[in-house]
Amino acid sequence: VFWQGLLRAAFLRNSSFIVRSLLRVPKGSSAYRSAVTVVAFCLTAVLHTAGFWAVGPTCDPMHVMKWNILMGLAVVFEDLVKMMSSLVGGGQQSKKRGANPWWRIFGYIWVWTYLAWSLPKLRYPAFDCQFEHEEGGKCFS
Repeated sequence: VFWQGLLRAAFLRNSSFIVRSLLRVPKGSSAYRSAVTVVAFCLTAVLHTAGFWAVGPTCDPMHVMKWNILMGLAVVFEDLVKMMSSLVGGGQQSKKRGANPWWRIFGYIWVWTYLAWSLPKLRYPAFDCQFEHEEGGKCFS
């Protein structure tokens, strides 16, 4: 948690620069926030993948990259669900944090369900690689 907080501003600023300068998405447009989110998680994916590969360069690090990018897409999906529910509700959703306890409950269920679904996609390939090198045998996948 400490590192994410420390690096958050750097990733968001770099992502914003990439989205505005290279992808030419205008700041304030409806796609801007989603694009910055996805690009930030792509940059995070590169950082985590490089770290994973540095520790065990014989293992394929792509599952780390895929999982981190998938996290960005999940955040965008969550934002879309919130926006659609606000539109269906006539835009009456309060901007105050924690105004509706059902959103908080939904948020916890969403996060735990998503992590239960996605974490095996990150962890199993790493375990598989670890077993392969410890046993000296062929990879299980």
